[in-house]
Amino acid sequence: MIDSIAIGNEIKRRRENKGFNEQQIADFLEVDVEYIIQREAGKEPFSAMSLENVCNLLGCDIMDILDENHESDPLKISFRSSNFETEDLIAISKINKIALNLNQMNQWLKENEE
Repeated sequence: MIDSIAIGNEIKRRRENKGFNEQQIADFLEVDVEYIIQREAGKEPFSAMSLENVCNLLGCDIMDILDENHESDPLKISFRSSNFETEDLIAISKINKIALNLNQMNQWLKENEE
């Protein structure tokens, strides 16, 4: 398990790599932008629900954020636009969650075949 600073840094790194800004994440989570700023700086921990929702949006397994020794294949999705409305982010999050679940099921099947 890693600390709040490391979690915040990893969320920020992944958010920036995806091209999302703090305000977009705040709108997606229905929180004030200060909530995101404080958590990315490690000054306050993310709530479990917020962390799960952000991970879905960013297309990563929550354990990739919480456990520095865990690394799964991140979803590789790119977009032609960076002007996302909150509704777009909700749809992206839901699609990513389906893809993450499919990856997990495929991993379990592969492990059980061996």
